[in-house]
Amino acid sequence: MNIYVFIYIVCSYAISIIFHAYSDIPMDFQIMGSSLLLLAIGIPHGTLDHLLTFKKQKTNKVKFYLYYLGSIILYLLVWVLSPSIGLISFILVSAFHFGETQLHTFFVKRRKIQKIIYFNWGLSILFTLIFYNISELSQMTVSFHDTRVFLDLYEHQIVKPIFLISNILSVISFILMYFNGYLAYQKFLSELFFLAIIHLTSFLFPFVICFTLYFIVLHSLPSIVHQFSFFKNLKENFSVVELMKLMAPYSILSITMSFLLIGLSYYNIIPISIPLISLVGISVITLPHAMVMYNFNH
Repeated sequence: MNIYVFIYIVCSYAISIIFHAYSDIPMDFQIMGSSLLLLAIGIPHGTLDHLLTFKKQKTNKVKFYLYYLGSIILYLLVWVLSPSIGLISFILVSAFHFGETQLHTFFVKRRKIQKIIYFNWGLSILFTLIFYNISELSQMTVSFHDTRVFLDLYEHQIVKPIFLISNILSVISFILMYFNGYLAYQKFLSELFFLAIIHLTSFLFPFVICFTLYFIVLHSLPSIVHQFSFFKNLKENFSVVELMKLMAPYSILSITMSFLLIGLSYYNIIPISIPLISLVGISVITLPHAMVMYNFNH
């Protein structure tokens, strides 16, 4: 068990105590608390994409920003033309990104099978979170006029097969990786334990809580530490304070834009609900970030 899983378990235990004491925490408070954590830790983990790219390889800065911003604009057009396709593509991109971030250290060379394993592992995580909370997600979806289009995607006959197949394939892939020498015995048990913990917390907690826990503790924190190690290798006396300074400009810009868009939605200046505008905002940033991190990790 690594330090991140330990932190995850401690946080889960603390949350279970809170839910035991206050069994009916309003969804608004859950969303507010989760949003603050996502803004404080989730957003900063993706604010160094430009520096990671420039330090790792010789890249024309103008070309990089055109590529990065261009993918954001194209993805926005997808959301405008078809919100359902926008959500489905977001799930697929996120699945690959989560799987690649978690498992890339086990492969020395690039192989085609890696991408399948990454993608399937990410699907198993996302659909585990969704499967145990279908009722909650459906209720949240019908609460806003512009998110009801997603309701069909939460049908049990769609979610359950993907949940079962992806989890079974994840376990099989770990077994194959173990017997082919990619996973040591302790790592093999650790990955199975990791998957079991995700199932348990998804069963116990609402979707907003368990997703925030996973995204902050098991995805964002390891990514930040990984990036810190990279800069530490470039500069021996590189410190956490320097890392925070590097993250600050785009973190402040992203958080400011988030509050601005949420405010415009809240006061009906733009006719888009807060959940939808948050979903679109996160997704359009995730796409270029996932591509940058894939190149960086490999």
